[in-house]
Amino acid sequence: MYSLKEVSLEDFTSFVKAIKILGPKNYAALSKFTGLPVETVRHRVKYLFVRKGVGIHIHVDHGKLGLTRYLLRLKFTNDFNEDSSVSFLEHLAKHGYLEYYGRLIPRGDYIVWLGLPMTLLLNYTTGSTL
Repeated sequence: MYSLKEVSLEDFTSFVKAIKILGPKNYAALSKFTGLPVETVRHRVKYLFVRKGVGIHIHVDHGKLGLTRYLLRLKFTNDFNEDSSVSFLEHLAKHGYLEYYGRLIPRGDYIVWLGLPMTLLLNYTTGSTL
């Protein structure tokens, strides 16, 4: 078995940079980028990252996509039961700008992440209609 101690810091950082650019699943491209054999790349991704607990997550740059991110706390009235509030949020997630929602305990409020386009924000602040 192979460990992090067998990989030099320089090799490891170049491997991580390659993964940042190309992603962790394209072994052939990672192999060309780093100069390592494809099997070594596959092994490092599988054993050094996945089995050692290093996570790879996508970070979306909302500004480059023309979006502004908002964090909201929603409290539904008593007219909404739990099922209808969840179905409403699910509908917004599928057809609107809702990126994430979760329920807060113990009150039952919801926390919501929205990614709104700048054009929508400008229309709202200037008072023009869509």
